[in-house]
Amino acid sequence: EFSRKENNIVIELEISEEIPPMIIGDSVRLSQVIMNLVGNAVKFTEGGKVWIKVETEECEEETCHINFEIGDTGVGIPMDKQEEIFEEFSQLRSNNFSYQGTGLGLPIVKKLLILFDSKVELQSVEGQGSVFSFSIIFQVGKALDHLSMGPGNVVPVKMMKKALIVDDNRINQIVTQRILEKREFDCKAVSGGYEAIRILKEEDFDLVLMDVNMPEINGLDTTRKIREFNKEIPVIALTAVELDEMREKILASGMNDIIVKPYDVHQFFHTIYKNLLVTAV
Repeated sequence: EFSRKENNIVIELEISEEIPPMIIGDSVRLSQVIMNLVGNAVKFTEGGKVWIKVETEECEEETCHINFEIGDTGVGIPMDKQEEIFEEFSQLRSNNFSYQGTGLGLPIVKKLLILFDSKVELQSVEGQGSVFSFSIIFQVGKALDHLSMGPGNVVPVKMMKKALIVDDNRINQIVTQRILEKREFDCKAVSGGYEAIRILKEEDFDLVLMDVNMPEINGLDTTRKIREFNKEIPVIALTAVELDEMREKILASGMNDIIVKPYDVHQFFHTIYKNLLVTAV
């Protein structure tokens, strides 16, 4: 939003009414794809337009083939560079704009779409803009099912649980909070361990999601301090890397379990509800 205002861009959203009201898929990975594509479109467009268009290609009773298009009126990409930008750490310069630093955004898009059995297509003319598109086949949802959460189908304890998210990255806070709020969690987010300790002494929470790597005081030391005054609350580690030796250190600090980033949403809630059920017994 900051870049959109800074570059004086209009963003248009068009979603076909033919798309079923509920589809089954990995919303976190899909959002990663769209955020990376929209982020690049906004970054390299000035005084123009960026659009997101979603429409059906073919829908049947159980599946729906949906096409996504993210386009812009920006600087465009030369034909001889259109494959290169999907390579890790590619750099590209065009007129007064520098594509240096696009980093892993487009390579991540390419890799994530492989998990959807899809691929990204690019149409671009230098100086006129770019259009990235991809198609995904989704299952059509019949009814909202809060109880279908993957391994073990753990049934939620009491709805409207209160969770404390401890993460120094604001984007990670927002992503985690939005995922939890979809399952009726009441969330509060803080950026550091000392702030988490203070709040846990003042307020009651049912759950703590704790980033392992943080400045000032890391998640392991924060948890040790929490255990000095609260031995019952489930504290679940959030970590991008899960190594065997790290797992031992995490559990030895007093944490109850581990969730690996980026989140697999089914496993995410399975881990959370499993630990909530233990404390409810």
